[in-house]
Amino acid sequence: MDALAKNEIDAAAVTPAAIGWFNQVHPDAHVRRIPAFEDDPDLNWNVAVGMLSPDEKLREGLDAALEALLADGTLARIYAHYNVELRSPK
Repeated sequence: MDALAKNEIDAAAVTPAAIGWFNQVHPDAHVRRIPAFEDDPDLNWNVAVGMLSPDEKLREGLDAALEALLADGTLARIYAHYNVELRSPK
């Protein structure tokens, strides 16, 4: 991201969240996203939780909690605060 902002490289494959966060902590950078990988689900996600050896019940609980935070607007408010794009699930 730093190399992009300094025009040392022309492009990089990064998530929208990474761009938003970088611009938040580097307000003069103005790195912008070009939607080149919109249709690749492995490169697009809204929210993710990493777990080591999760069981099904824990995963279901986390999925339900994330759905509730999406539904009530909590995640949208948090993302907006940090200038991170929250994208609708496909």
